[in-house]
Amino acid sequence: MKAVKKKRPNLVRSPVPVKKKKALPPVDTRKWKRIEWCAIGADVSMATISLAGIAKLKSGDIKGAAVAVRWERGEDYIVRMRQAAKAHEIVHDLFSKLKIMPELDEVYFALEEPFPLGMVKQMESNALKQQAQISGAFFGGLLRWGWNHIYEISANSWRKIVADDIAAGISDGFSIHHTKWNSRDFLPLPEGYRANDKTVGKYRAQFWVEKFHPEWDGKWPDLISHSKRGLIPRPEGSNAQGVQSDDRYEAFAMAKWMQNEIERSQSA
Repeated sequence: MKAVKKKRPNLVRSPVPVKKKKALPPVDTRKWKRIEWCAIGADVSMATISLAGIAKLKSGDIKGAAVAVRWERGEDYIVRMRQAAKAHEIVHDLFSKLKIMPELDEVYFALEEPFPLGMVKQMESNALKQQAQISGAFFGGLLRWGWNHIYEISANSWRKIVADDIAAGISDGFSIHHTKWNSRDFLPLPEGYRANDKTVGKYRAQFWVEKFHPEWDGKWPDLISHSKRGLIPRPEGSNAQGVQSDDRYEAFAMAKWMQNEIERSQSA
């Protein structure tokens, strides 16, 4: 009796389609600078990984730059997770923009917590799970490549940096309290912002960068809500209502919080 030959299952090698990146030309690092430290703010969400870096060079000069990866609504969730886990690629893109060559122990990260504790009580379980997983994948990616100076901060930590500067330089009494932070009446935004009464707080970080650190400003367009694509940068000529400013502005506020902590520890 002949043995029946079993057919092998037709397994899919790659269950999630991955776009192949074009090979990049070699980077000339001969003019890159050594640093004393680099403070990086990271805004990680279901829509973006936005990094902003502030570096102090050995010469004493301060440099700032930002990069971002943005996903639209239709982007596969596993693809987002895979990109988040490759945190080192995004961080090295930032180093390239800053033109710096830091050692591992010269780099400090401030990551905003995945979600405030109060959101758990609202039972948004699936959204919170995915948000936490993407944030965790990015966090783990940093640890995998040897960056150990990582601090998880609340949104109010970086907002206080913004509010204190605005209070000292522009509007006495301004603070992170919702009656001021979210109030167009207490502190109106300059002409040209497309925020409404409900979204004005989402533009405070951009206003702060423009007023106090214009050298960091990438003039990034704000984000609007698209019915099919989700949050997208405002197309040129669009009159759609703005939802928030680009996430890189808030990442700069996180980086500034980290810078303050580094300088405080060095002066202690």
